[in-house]
Amino acid sequence: MKPLLLPLLTLALALPLAGCSKTLPARINLKGKRLLVIPFAQGPAREFDSTFGRDLADATSGAVRSSPLPKGAAVLDFRDAERLMPRGRTESPDWPRLGAALKADYLLLGEVKLYQLRDPKALTTRRGTLIVAYRVLDVAHASYALLVPSRTFYFPPQKPGDTEFAFGTDSFAKAEEIAGGLLATAARGLAEEFYEREEEP
Repeated sequence: MKPLLLPLLTLALALPLAGCSKTLPARINLKGKRLLVIPFAQGPAREFDSTFGRDLADATSGAVRSSPLPKGAAVLDFRDAERLMPRGRTESPDWPRLGAALKADYLLLGEVKLYQLRDPKALTTRRGTLIVAYRVLDVAHASYALLVPSRTFYFPPQKPGDTEFAFGTDSFAKAEEIAGGLLATAARGLAEEFYEREEEP
């Protein structure tokens, strides 16, 4: 074999391997659809009443908008839904009816189960932990297209091989940094339900 052909053959064999990363499909296809992210409930605070729940909805909406969405997809502002909420309400609204009034196709609804910026078990490091439950309502069918009973997010993220008590950041890290990182991490994770992406190595 000529010397020039050997590197060319090596390159040709490597090209298919370079593009073989696994593509993860969107669990909810937003092509031509409109999504409304409702602020998460938290403890005794209902939807729209939790400051962190509102921040999470805002961050998730932004993460979905900035993702590679299919043609015709749109993300609505939850404040438009808030204007339709009755004052002094004591229970959750009729979500399918509310979604239909805003011409939304899907509603992302959720609840914060745990939110902490320091794990008392991690003595030498500091990490944020957020546990949420969420569901995606198909407004037209008044049924849930996706149910996730529990999902945990960390900041700093837990890496493969990290033990339960060894990962995190310096114990003197500012709470604001942990809170901001945790919010962004969770928002990106929730947004991933709505767009196709490459699997991380």
